[in-house]
Amino acid sequence: MGHSANVNLTTGGMERGETNRIKQLLREERGSEISNSILLDSLREKGISDLETFVERNIQAHTESQAQPLVTLFPETQDMSPEDAITEIVFSSKAATQAKEITHNSPKMPFVLGNSYYKPSEISKFNGRRVHFVWDRNMIQNGFLRVVTDRDEYRAFLAGSVQPKSTESTEYIPYSHVPGAGHTFYQHINFGGYVLNLAYRHAYPDLTKVTMSGFWFWATSWNDQISSLKTGSGPAVLWEHIMNPYPAGASMTVGANTNIPWIGSAWNDRISCITAS
Repeated sequence: MGHSANVNLTTGGMERGETNRIKQLLREERGSEISNSILLDSLREKGISDLETFVERNIQAHTESQAQPLVTLFPETQDMSPEDAITEIVFSSKAATQAKEITHNSPKMPFVLGNSYYKPSEISKFNGRRVHFVWDRNMIQNGFLRVVTDRDEYRAFLAGSVQPKSTESTEYIPYSHVPGAGHTFYQHINFGGYVLNLAYRHAYPDLTKVTMSGFWFWATSWNDQISSLKTGSGPAVLWEHIMNPYPAGASMTVGANTNIPWIGSAWNDRISCITAS
């Protein structure tokens, strides 16, 4: 494209859908078919007509793709312990206010709240209330999701959620995961595919802006891509929707030191935001 900041990219006609066309070629490993004209048309499609705008957008995309400190997003957690911080995010007054407008979607599995068992459709009984799922391995293995609805239940889960080290073949620690250094998320089951790391006390508020594969503006994001994960020495919260400005939709906490080879039909390829303490 040249090196002058005054180079103009607007000449020529624009073919609709060039961005999706490039993504498709990249997914099909046919990147060699992406010509200069296809790239230029895709840039015009995004409103990029000069090198200054091109550079600005690249810097913006890079910045938005980085994890953000938890205290930046939730200043109230500044001096809190990891457990208090994550509890505050999940069960804050903001979350309770937001929940008043919620009509819950039926989960794909029956669920347990306290000592009561519910059919998926019965989650409608909790419309207007904060309903939070937690990863309980024993419950999952028996075909049920576990739900908590208040701070006390949640803190009890956090206190008892640490999983013992397993000797199962699927529970190995892959080279990309350093115990104690944070959390690791994977594109595929059994810790396969692309890898996304998240440090403690950080968050990915919008996974649609976090690049998984591809390049520049035609990259595939991490939105709705996670199928397995490993947490470090603190819990992580998975959210169905992006943070705008507060996390929304269904949510699930995975406790510390937990390896999940497959997050199951209830949460597979569903995660759009992650907060970790």
